[in-house]
Amino acid sequence: MTKVELSDDELFYAIALTKISGIGPVLTKRLIEFAGSATNVFSLSSKELIQVPKINENSIRNYWRSLFLN
Repeated sequence: MTKVELSDDELFYAIALTKISGIGPVLTKRLIEFAGSATNVFSLSSKELIQVPKINENSIRNYWRSLFLN
């Protein structure tokens, strides 16, 4: 198994993704793969998010809610 080194910022955003209701480990992985990094996920628009396989409007709503309510 290969050890992956993450910057503090990348680790912070990767953990933040796991705290969003309805976004589990599979969607987290897909989001990171789509955006290129966990940090980049948080700058995606709704139009970009809906392009991620298996993500739905409810997941996007939870994403936006978590950004503004926490």
